[in-house]
Order: sequence, then C-alpha cells, then structure tokens
Amino acid sequence: MRIAFLFKEARRARLQSGAPVPGELFYGFRELAEAGCDVTLIEQNDLGVALQEGILWKLINFVVDRFWGLHARAFWQISRTRSLNNLNQYDALVVSQNSLGFALGLLKNNGKLAPRVVFILMGGLANDLGTRRHGVRRRALRNMTVLSLSRGEEALLAASAELDVRYLPFGVDTAFWTPATEPTGLSDKPYVLAVGSDPQRDYTTLLQAWRPDFPLLRIVTRLPLTDIPENVEIIAGHFAGTALSDTDIRVLYQSALLVIVPLHKTIQPSGQSVTLQAMACGRPVILTETPGLWDRELMVDDETCALVTGGDPDKLANRIAALLAAPQKASAIGARARTAVQTHLGLDVTARALGEVLGCNTDKLEKTA
Repeated sequence: MRIAFLFKEARRARLQSGAPVPGELFYGFRELAEAGCDVTLIEQNDLGVALQEGILWKLINFVVDRFWGLHARAFWQISRTRSLNNLNQYDALVVSQNSLGFALGLLKNNGKLAPRVVFILMGGLANDLGTRRHGVRRRALRNMTVLSLSRGEEALLAASAELDVRYLPFGVDTAFWTPATEPTGLSDKPYVLAVGSDPQRDYTTLLQAWRPDFPLLRIVTRLPLTDIPENVEIIAGHFAGTALSDTDIRVLYQSALLVIVPLHKTIQPSGQSVTLQAMACGRPVILTETPGLWDRELMVDDETCALVTGGDPDKLANRIAALLAAPQKASAIGARARTAVQTHLGLDVTARALGEVLGCNTDKLEKTA
C-alpha cells in the first residue's frame, strides 16, 4: 500500500535540517516509515498551492469561506489535472490541514480522487459556522475516514451515522520534550509560562487573573493582547516560524514554575500540543476544562494536571496562587504528568493507531521512551 502524508509546508525542510525536531509534527509519518510502511511526504507547494497569496485570492478565499466554509485556492489548485494525477497514484492519503482535507473530501465525493482519504480533523465543525457552511463541510467528510484527537469531538461527530469517525490518540515526542537535566540559565527571574496562538486561547481571563504579587508571566503568542500588567511579558513567536525554535520552546517549558493553558469553551482539543509537551517536560500544567478535553482518564485534576473552570479570573488566580505556594505538590503533579504521557501518549501510540486505520503493519515499531 502506497501512503502519502499531505502537509501544508515546512515539514520536509525540518526533516532535512539535521536539527532535533519533535516527532508529533509529522503525525506518525516518521514512525510508520521506520516500521517499513511505504509512506511519502507531500507538501502543499508540491501540488502548486501557493503559500503566499495575492490580495485577489485572499478576497476570494474570504468570500468562499464565509459562504461555504472552504479554502477556494486550495480546492482550485488540488483539483487541477496535474495535482490529481500526482495524488491518484497513491492508495491512501493522510491529511491534517483543514483547508486541504475539506478540498480532498469534495473531490472524493465528485469521483475525481481515487485514494482513500484519512483526515485528521482539527476542529472544523464548530457550531458557529452557520447552517450552510456546516452542511458543506459535513458533506465533504462523507467518503473519508475522519480521525478526531478528542474523545468529546469523536462522540459528537460519530452521532452522525453517515460519517466514519475514529479516535486517534495524539502522542508527543517524549525523547525531545524532557525535563531539564541541568539549570537552563534562561532567566534569573522565576516565571510562569503560557504558549499558543489558537483563537480558542483565553488570554483575557489569564491577564485579569494575574495579580501584582505573582511572578513574571511570559506569554508566547501571535494573538493581539491589550491591558498587559507590569509583571507580564509578551514574546511574539510560534512553532512554525523562526522567532523561536523548538529547542527554545523546550527550554521555556523546562524553566517554568507552571505552564498555563487558558481556553474558551470549545469542543475542539485546543491546547493539546502545548499541554502534553509541557507535561512531557515534567511541568505542572493548569488547563481550562472544556468539552474538548481529549482524554478524561489521563487528564485528572490534582493528579496529572490542574483543571480550572473557564472564564473565571478569580478561580484561576486562586488555583495559580495555591500551586505557587505548594512547590512540592506542583513538582509531584509534573512528575506524574511526564509518566502519564510516556506511558499513554508517546509517538508510537499515535503511529500504531494510525497504522491500524491504514492497514499498515507496525509490528517493527519500537515503543518510545
């Protein structure tokens, strides 16, 4: 079976750079390749989908997304004969980018695309889409296998009998995301960390909760923030860009007193990557409890993390203060967090589950540390 993993951008360059790269960025591609599966990495620009779009295409994309919930340029480029010929030589396609996934789904429905499509859905069916947009996207999912990274979202999608929905446990690279073995020397000031640019991040509540007597709060985000307290530092950066490397982010995790992931109410597994990466680094994480919490058996309050009610600055502040005042308890939560991720959500767990969906033999795959 020939399998192609279709990514948006930059994955191949990161693989070829020689620098340490956290394996979860590839959703099992590296592990399945090591297990002997016939896998190929294809990037969006390999299909002629421009990464930089002019004003006209941005306007078209805005209008088409507003009315139909689709990325117009991605659909147009993938539907070209050259792109379809490229994709149709494979038996299965694995895609984790929403703009590409929904485009592939529509082409599959129209009989233009031969391979099986396995779509790792990143949200994409929120209730606020509107009836038309929601309907178009749901129709695009009919003839593919949909993988959800959240138990809650899986249950919501599986309620529709017309969809083939499975749960995919999302594992992180516990060999990359590790506790510090020696002082990082990053800062003389103790600090708490928040990372992420997902629109579901609720930094407003976090900033309102940040008391003057709390230590420095470092927020790594591209989201615009206002009303910044004096003891808060905003660091502009993100994983895909060059402002901060993966190693930089790891050092930030390792040196933090706490890692906080504040979220709006959502069915999506928002904050999942940051939470599990920080847990793998042995840090105590304060996470907003949402309907999209991916695994309630693993994410246990006061055991592997600290769960808080969303949108309540006072409750969040009290939980922060309690953990800062009990460093031994916080360290114990962090230690249990790493053990839980190592045991249940390593890269091999994701690869084995994906291999089972694809019918790819993963017997040669070793368990990650």
